[in-house]
Amino acid sequence: MQKKYNLIKLEGTHNTRDLGGMVTLDNTITKHKVFLRSDNTHKITKKDVDILKNQYNLTTVLDFRFVHESESDEDRLSKIEGINYYNLPFVTSAEVVARMMNGTLPIYEVYKKMIESKDLVRQVFEIFGSNKIGCTLFHCSLGKDRTGIISMLLLKLANVSEEDIIENYAVSYDLIRELPEIKTLVAQYGESIFISTRDTMEITIKYIKQKYTNFMNYFVACGINNTVLEGIKSRFLQNKI
Repeated sequence: MQKKYNLIKLEGTHNTRDLGGMVTLDNTITKHKVFLRSDNTHKITKKDVDILKNQYNLTTVLDFRFVHESESDEDRLSKIEGINYYNLPFVTSAEVVARMMNGTLPIYEVYKKMIESKDLVRQVFEIFGSNKIGCTLFHCSLGKDRTGIISMLLLKLANVSEEDIIENYAVSYDLIRELPEIKTLVAQYGESIFISTRDTMEITIKYIKQKYTNFMNYFVACGINNTVLEGIKSRFLQNKI
């Protein structure tokens, strides 16, 4: 199966991808250089910044990491002139994190809790909609979980097929699994919380459809204005093929 991702090769990241180039169920295609998903950007280099600013016209960054993460490993894009930076941590209790790390809470249950962070999702999409010019990059630590949830919601809004969305999610572990720090974490905590399996995202999508009937109802439940949603779609989608 062809992998549904467009990797951007940077020196300081390993999972930075352009969400452009994905065909939708309406026979449109997502535009390049509008939305980028990424792992942590605390190690990006000057060359990376030049690529993001000059080739992608990066103007907005959303950081989904917890406060202690963003304080210990500062996002180097947060201090770049011309880039609006937002730290929007997903609300997750210490107990949930601990249970996830020790393997007693399946990762898809954590994703369900993220889905129910509706106020945060509303804020994210309002920021997406407010960036009328330039590219938006959003990231967490590995670019897999928190970033994966927002990527899924954004691609569902664009009406990309669930198969392609799941494939876009599943490739994350392939891109990070050989990193020394990931191997160390896997040895310590096991692979289950780092791997991005297809069934994890399948269960998450099914959860939304079962509870909210469809994704538009979910967006309404988050309090996202339809004008915001249509504005995002207008920027993100090209004309019909």
